[in-house]
Amino acid sequence: MTGWLAQDGRQLRLPPLRDASGLTDAGREAHDYIIATRGSIPGPSGVLLRAPALARAFSDLCGVLRSGETAVEKTLLELAICLVAVHTGNEVIWASHSRLALKAGANPALVESLRSGSASPAVSAREDTLLRFGRAVLDGGLIQDETVREALAVFGEEGVTEITAAIGSYLMAACVIRVAGLQPR
Repeated sequence: MTGWLAQDGRQLRLPPLRDASGLTDAGREAHDYIIATRGSIPGPSGVLLRAPALARAFSDLCGVLRSGETAVEKTLLELAICLVAVHTGNEVIWASHSRLALKAGANPALVESLRSGSASPAVSAREDTLLRFGRAVLDGGLIQDETVREALAVFGEEGVTEITAAIGSYLMAACVIRVAGLQPR
């Protein structure tokens, strides 16, 4: 597909595939599945349609994380995704997930402090644990046992797994977005 441009006028390297025309049978099935389960084809999923099994799996994972049917409340998962956006400098993820965090009830001052790097306002114990754990995961070094123990005490094994999966999934999304050259709408 040619003619797709980023907002800054650059040609996209891997434009999202938004319709099923030109896709393989597996690609069309993945496209139709994502539409049926998510209602639309988000940018990273549209890029991943070139690898249909990955597009479908990624869409399912993101759907679970965004469903609200998790051990960790949606607000906190969205804040974890916002941490990824800030850590990677990814405006596409920030534009979408900062809005979703606010919609889920996140404190606007906290969301702004994440973006600006300023001191966080007073936060709940759960938010504080999430922020410290999320930053430790994103820092890339060895995560201290105490940090993991505290996260386990607050969120349990299922919750720590969900937070870790959210961070990892959106790190993947950030890579896909960067390679494709996507910009926020």
